[in-house]
Amino acid sequence: MPTCVICGNPLICNKQSTHTPSGTVGGVSKPCPLKKGAIWVHVIDDEVKDVKGIAVNVESAPDKSTDPQGIAAFDPLDSKSYQVTIPALNPEMAKKYEPPADSSETVSVGNGEITYVIFELKRLAELKVKLTQKGKKPEKAVGNIAIAVTGLPEKKSGDGDGLADFGPLKAKDYTVSLKLTADEAKIYEQPDPVPVSLAPGEHKEQPIELTKIVWVKVLLQYKDDRTQVPEAKFRLMAGEKEAFSEPVKDGVVEAKDLDDETFEISFPEIDASEWEAVA
Repeated sequence: MPTCVICGNPLICNKQSTHTPSGTVGGVSKPCPLKKGAIWVHVIDDEVKDVKGIAVNVESAPDKSTDPQGIAAFDPLDSKSYQVTIPALNPEMAKKYEPPADSSETVSVGNGEITYVIFELKRLAELKVKLTQKGKKPEKAVGNIAIAVTGLPEKKSGDGDGLADFGPLKAKDYTVSLKLTADEAKIYEQPDPVPVSLAPGEHKEQPIELTKIVWVKVLLQYKDDRTQVPEAKFRLMAGEKEAFSEPVKDGVVEAKDLDDETFEISFPEIDASEWEAVA
């Protein structure tokens, strides 16, 4: 069969049914089917892996989604300029990827040419924050504490596991801080904010330890008449940890990070044998 001198395609007669046997004269051929252009849109992630199922829009052409090779091919197209766009990601893909930094591009198509367009999607990261009480073994989770992450709504740690899940989020630097209520601030020390850096695709569980504040009230009395000692300075010991009081009139001292349940009390400025301590 004869072929076109421009595109090389077979010249197909549009009146084949009227043809006489080969070798006769009078056959009629179709006009040359001129070559057109095409646009191939390639969608990859930040690891240069192909991304399937991303919708692609090319001006004046039906929308398509990328195939397993990350390609959406638009062919044939007339020779002119086209706007190529990645529309808003569908809910499933929005949980995995950020939209491309530039979601639209204008390209030109020429006859017999394939125009290649590439879009990169950055994978989202995941962040969980876990609160535990410092010094407790086995681990003791701390629940119902408000946690703030830069630019995100506050969440509370879970009652059972101390976890707060901030779900998929952009890969960048964040600061995690706790929002203690007035009552919670009487139980725990306010921890410093924690910087967290998330890479694309990273799943991170950020631990934060809370130091429990132990309040001990010691009442010192004279042994003979049980009247209160006006002032005394004393020391609280719990294992290897200790806290010194200031001289106080009401007998109240705040001792932090004393996790043991049994306290040793000593009085370095007075003769302890002369006094009786009653908790």
